[in-house]
Amino acid sequence: AVQLNGQWVFLDATDPHCIFGYPTDAIQNKQALIAINENKYELVRVSTMPATASKVIDSTFIHITPEGIKGNMVVHYNGYFGNELYDALMYKDSVGTADYVKYKLGKASNKFKVSTYEIIKANPLLREAIIKGNYEVPDYVKRAGNEIFINLNLEKFFNGPGIDTAKRMMALENDFHYTIEQYHILHLPQGYTASYIPKNFKAENDLLRFEITYEQKNNQVICHHTIQVKYILLQPNRFTDWNNIVKQLVAQYKEQVVLTKN
Repeated sequence: AVQLNGQWVFLDATDPHCIFGYPTDAIQNKQALIAINENKYELVRVSTMPATASKVIDSTFIHITPEGIKGNMVVHYNGYFGNELYDALMYKDSVGTADYVKYKLGKASNKFKVSTYEIIKANPLLREAIIKGNYEVPDYVKRAGNEIFINLNLEKFFNGPGIDTAKRMMALENDFHYTIEQYHILHLPQGYTASYIPKNFKAENDLLRFEITYEQKNNQVICHHTIQVKYILLQPNRFTDWNNIVKQLVAQYKEQVVLTKN
């Protein structure tokens, strides 16, 4: 540890991709005993990085095809997300890298396929990276008569029944605070208009914040989804608070855009 401008900065020689100024995620909010000299010690609390320090920004462009959907995507990673990506790619061969990219980009359904991709290590010092890819997902949209139904929440981060408060007695751990922003941009097929676009919705407590907005611009419908997780250790007495806000999010995941043929 070194003190800079009155603040302790923790370095970890066991993490080859640790970002300077970020403590290793596993020691966030832990107590650290620092030897000032042979006679003096200081007990300090390791800082927790805010949710804005680790972000994923995902722009996915969607075209409806007779088989399903296809398009391209550009995903930016920084903070602990970038650190994880650099660590994961360090020892992977071409096959392992391709599998990892599919895992990172995968959304919509388990039929998701990546045809081509590019990994850009935009700033190795700050562990910033970008993955670009072309994808397709068969059988994703639903058709009925002259209407097409598509759910623009392609990636559902919390989509289960929540924490079982009757069975789980131990705290739930999260590696770090984070923010994910997704822009799912649907190009309207020729001859179709958007006859139904879901309403915007947001909710927040001290554990989780999310907001889903929809906007039509010319021949595009844009779904902007922001999610921010703000806990490291979720204690059992907060499970109900977590479940209540996640329940609202899961309800929004069911919303679909309806396209009608002119």
